[in-house]
Amino acid sequence: MFQRLLSLAKSKFSWQFKVAIFSSICKIVVLACNILIVRIISDSLGIDKYAIFTILINLVGWFLVGDLGIGSSMQNYISESRGIGVKYEKYVVNSLYIILPITLLLASFLYMMSPAIANVLLKQIYFIGTEEKVFYLRIVLLIYSLNFIINITSRLFFAEKKAQIINGWIAFSALISLCLMFFVKYFNVETKLLYALLVSVIPNIVVSSILLLSRFFKMSLLDFKFEIIICYDLIKRAYGFLGTSVLGVVSVNIDGIILANKMPPELVVVYAFCARIFSSIYNFYNQLLQASWPLFSEKLILGEKIYVKNKTNMYLKYGIIAMLLITLFLSFIINDLAHLILPKLDTKISVSIVLLFGVWYIVRLYSDTYGILLHVANKTRSINITGLCYLLVNVLSQLVLIPIIGLKGIILGAIIAYLFTSFWFFPIQARKIVA
Repeated sequence: MFQRLLSLAKSKFSWQFKVAIFSSICKIVVLACNILIVRIISDSLGIDKYAIFTILINLVGWFLVGDLGIGSSMQNYISESRGIGVKYEKYVVNSLYIILPITLLLASFLYMMSPAIANVLLKQIYFIGTEEKVFYLRIVLLIYSLNFIINITSRLFFAEKKAQIINGWIAFSALISLCLMFFVKYFNVETKLLYALLVSVIPNIVVSSILLLSRFFKMSLLDFKFEIIICYDLIKRAYGFLGTSVLGVVSVNIDGIILANKMPPELVVVYAFCARIFSSIYNFYNQLLQASWPLFSEKLILGEKIYVKNKTNMYLKYGIIAMLLITLFLSFIINDLAHLILPKLDTKISVSIVLLFGVWYIVRLYSDTYGILLHVANKTRSINITGLCYLLVNVLSQLVLIPIIGLKGIILGAIIAYLFTSFWFFPIQARKIVA
């Protein structure tokens, strides 16, 4: 029996599926570390200050556009270069030549704008002063400005079909964060939050920097030449990806801003807890999509559209079934899980909240699966238009629904936005690509 299963695995499991399995194991390690970190931080800080931690730490999503689309542009050029068998190191190096000065400008701008951002983002936080809000925000914003290192490193290794390396090191950085977090209880009340923020972010940046440097050591000196034509090509294609990235990041993270302005700290924690659980689970599937990006790009260049179409259909089938089963399971255990991870949280989480989150992520899974084909084919205009429509529908729906049904309005607004935009539009466009 075991031999038959092994034989089936060898014949059926493609490279990207094996990468996804290894990535899933790494994600389980990361998830376990995050659960323990949440428990340690919430016990040490209390629910009120943990709400601040949640709001600030979730800002990382906004910095996915810190490379201004250069990372996505670089990844596609690498995949295309590999598909035709030419060198691509020049794209990696020149990407950094573009991003580094932009990062310095971005960090300076965010530092100056921190007081205004704090007034909006931490509006409902009354138990710390304005100066303290600005201080914490500046620390997080400046550190997150370096997030481009993580993004460039990840895209480079994914394009080279070495996703298992980056995922393994991310898991390692999570273990480092967990080990360092055990020391948070030895700090006084004033510095606990600062220490927790630093320990949660810095290890991943350091590990990614080491990986990127190790890749540079394998390049020749000629690869480090600044080439204006390469930079122009990267920026030209990045322009479309930037619009896509900005709209995608704003669409996914706008909920946090609305939540921070409309909801008390305990509901912020409830939302953040459920969102973290579902997003961590969804990341397993997202890893599969990211691992498939360079492969799909190469297959489309070679004209193997049937392969891409069949893989996409398979991902959808098993992805939706898995998310349905996981949602039903979580609906039974969510409060026990919350009590285990956040023992100081008194607010009960309703089953309807969990079911809404499940519907949200199933709809997102369906849209993202077809969306990856549009990314591969560089159909950024379609993604940009859809993303803008999603953003408008999402914000309007949430502002209307929150006063009526509270926290559920945030989730239902996002579901409505997906259904009216990418849920139906992306499949139409994607099917044209693989037709």
